[in-house]
Amino acid sequence: MTSRRWFWAIVLVSAVLRLLTYCSRPSLSYDETMLALNVATRSFAGLLAPLDYHQTAPALYLWFVKLAVLIGGVGDLALRLPSLLAGLAVPVVGWRVARRLMPDPAARFVAGVLALAPGLAQYSSIVKPYEVDALVTLVILDLTLVWQDEAEHAARWWALAAAGGVAVCLSSTAVLVLAGAGLAMLLHGHRVRASGVIAAWVASFAVAYFAFYRATATGGYMQTYWAADFLTPATYALDGRAWGVLSHSFVEALVLRPVPTAVALGATALFLIGLGRIKRARGWSGVALLAGPIGATILASLVRRYPFNWRLLLFAVPLAVLLLGGTLAWGLDERRAAVRRAVVVAAAVVLFALLSVDVSHPYRTAPVRQLVDTAAARPRGEPIYIFSGAIPAWGLYATDWRAPDRPGLDSLAAWVDGAPTDAVLGGSAVIGRPSGTSWRVGVGVTKPHPDSGWADHEVDRLARAAGPEGRAWLLFTQVYGSEIQDVRGTLARAGAREISADGARGAMLLHVSFPRSGS
Repeated sequence: MTSRRWFWAIVLVSAVLRLLTYCSRPSLSYDETMLALNVATRSFAGLLAPLDYHQTAPALYLWFVKLAVLIGGVGDLALRLPSLLAGLAVPVVGWRVARRLMPDPAARFVAGVLALAPGLAQYSSIVKPYEVDALVTLVILDLTLVWQDEAEHAARWWALAAAGGVAVCLSSTAVLVLAGAGLAMLLHGHRVRASGVIAAWVASFAVAYFAFYRATATGGYMQTYWAADFLTPATYALDGRAWGVLSHSFVEALVLRPVPTAVALGATALFLIGLGRIKRARGWSGVALLAGPIGATILASLVRRYPFNWRLLLFAVPLAVLLLGGTLAWGLDERRAAVRRAVVVAAAVVLFALLSVDVSHPYRTAPVRQLVDTAAARPRGEPIYIFSGAIPAWGLYATDWRAPDRPGLDSLAAWVDGAPTDAVLGGSAVIGRPSGTSWRVGVGVTKPHPDSGWADHEVDRLARAAGPEGRAWLLFTQVYGSEIQDVRGTLARAGAREISADGARGAMLLHVSFPRSGS
């Protein structure tokens, strides 16, 4: 098979993997739902203000999602379209970048890994900007390499300056990649012109930072939420976890699952070998281009401005894959036939393993949309209890977006953002109060059991709202602890009968009947 045919075969496999997940329409996850509600309820100008539900995303990304929603309606397919398009483009742009850094066989391997990497495949169907971040990384690398090869053309300078300005408004991680690109430009030469481009990038980022990113980066909520993933001495050096985080994060972002320390160490060694091969091909400017963004990320994390978490490192997966491609190129350079055969076999094993993960573990979420559809079609007069973790899903999927209840949606945002009440929305939905269970990034569940008396209080609220027949519904998603078991136990003690129970993967819809006097 020729190089070009092999490449397009990889692109086809990549597209099939992504489209299968996209078209299967898995329900939006908790975080996706909250970001989607911001897009659905705000105008383009409104998306420039701090978002509800403690969410954050670059302005241009939000605008692309908003445009998709205006064209396709408020639905899973439209909301995920920008991520899908970015995911389809990643292997193509990655191949283009790799061909400038290494021989064609290694470039094809890079395209294959980018096509099959579970992290990149999954986030092509998620309403979050991480896939766009990965694409922006590759575009910046491509433009920088083109500039290095054609620095005498003024158009290349203007393209770099303009691309950087757009990138910082489209991707929150673009500034980290631009840091590496800027250093690569200075090391390559033409320092006066390079300094001018870098100055334009700095000015663009300064505007974007103070306009969009600063409130989130310095806000108390995000500083607390990501506390376990900042690379500060207090967090990691004192308890010996720093190496584990540094070695596992990029590999976990690539394969979307934890890996043994030995695998992480082996991958790190391969990255370093690949970096050495890149240095032979492109000098220190090539090293700065690929390793600079990683160094900038570590520095940003040290000052608590960017968490070192696998999810937020998806933008760096293309960098890691290019380094793996560099390792393959190094092996193919070897004169010993045994070494060449070994690296080719290893590359094939990697591609097969990634494809196996994608096929056997497709992106699946709890069937929240289906449960909400069932609950929304319940008989009139039967109230529904909305667990606090299910509030965003109820707001998105139970709303008729042709005539949305704006005050009701605003109330839901206020409840999630920390203003719970005992109100009943629209006379038929009992909005749950927080249970007191908790979960933290990098730590897991920190309090698995609800506050004392929480289940009794919530069941009593629902029993009082139930109609003459005593029938009611309960919707649970995003459960951290024993809330469902506690509520079901309380219902049983209150004499309530379960009519039906449906759900999977942590989501549940209960239909119950409370006893009524004289029945």
